[in-house]
Amino acid sequence: MTWKIYREALSLKLSEIELDGDLHYDAAQAALCLVDPESGEEEVLTVSLLSDGYVALPGEVFVRDYSEHSGLPTALVTAGVCELVEELSVGPFGSWVQRMRVLEAPSAHRS
Repeated sequence: MTWKIYREALSLKLSEIELDGDLHYDAAQAALCLVDPESGEEEVLTVSLLSDGYVALPGEVFVRDYSEHSGLPTALVTAGVCELVEELSVGPFGSWVQRMRVLEAPSAHRS
């Protein structure tokens, strides 16, 4: 993947946890990843839904809204990273996933 820093020192408050780090974005893979600047540990925030028949449009990602990632889409909207496009129920358990548009990165943090 070709990650680019989208925003440094981002804090996302989810329902149960708080995630902190530098947010990286790979537009070609429709993926967002939060990287701890000290440990380098990565937390991929997005999912692929190809097996469910969904393809992210350019500039969009699919974000889980279940399990440990419950509240993640709301946190991304609150942080000004994404905007909600569509809510989807996928998989055998009807898990909620949000199709989201990634907003323009602040120019000071582009690489």
